[in-house]
Amino acid sequence: MKRPLAFILLLALGAWDPSRSPNKDVEAGNEAAAEGRWDDAIAAYDRAAKDGSVDPDGLAYNRGTAELAKAKQTTDAAEKKALTDRALEDLKQAGNAKDPHVRGEAAYNRGNALLDANKYDEAVESYKQALRDDNTLDDARINLELALRRRHKQQQQQ
Repeated sequence: MKRPLAFILLLALGAWDPSRSPNKDVEAGNEAAAEGRWDDAIAAYDRAAKDGSVDPDGLAYNRGTAELAKAKQTTDAAEKKALTDRALEDLKQAGNAKDPHVRGEAAYNRGNALLDANKYDEAVESYKQALRDDNTLDDARINLELALRRRHKQQQQQ
């Protein structure tokens, strides 16, 4: 159903041309993310945010995706929640990106986080948005169906 997050991150970060910015901090962040060094990636993206030439919405996608990946590996509940909340906000901002593929991937990643948190209504809306932005996201279509089924099951149990 869902592809492993690291695979999706590598694919998404590698496929997005705007993230291949001449900004050395964006490049360092992308390299760190590809290697699974989430703290280094987030720190590099935070440094890149100080450069006015870097697209803030594309950067929000990178940072939010890295924050979600770090949250998945974190065992501390408070830190996991804080990272996930920040990631959801960053991915929401990335929904304003000019590139529809970036907007779609951001909504897809946001939907995955919401699905993991059992927030089915919000996950459904995120997956729908992902498909509106980029109708080639087959995983968003699959996860939309999964979120709808889980929501239906939850409603039946109530």
